[in-house]
Amino acid sequence: MPIKQIDGKISGSISSPPSMSGSLSRNGNLSGNISMPVGGEKNYERLSHKPRINGVELIGDKSIEALGVETLTNMEIKSIFDNVFKGGI
Repeated sequence: MPIKQIDGKISGSISSPPSMSGSLSRNGNLSGNISMPVGGEKNYERLSHKPRINGVELIGDKSIEALGVETLTNMEIKSIFDNVFKGGI
């Protein structure tokens, strides 16, 4: 990381990702740039650390049952709604 002092400014840079450069002037002004590489794996199937739901990795088409999510009947939904929003009517 080269650091220089020119005309009362201290400046430096780091070139490995992320790349950063900047300077600090005598009067305390700090200025600089940070650049992050964009890109990486573009094929979802080849990604590492894919998201999971209930421990099931999200690859391909998964049904709600395959994800271990319990479904509710319309009556169960209505009962929850009534208890929460209508005070248990």
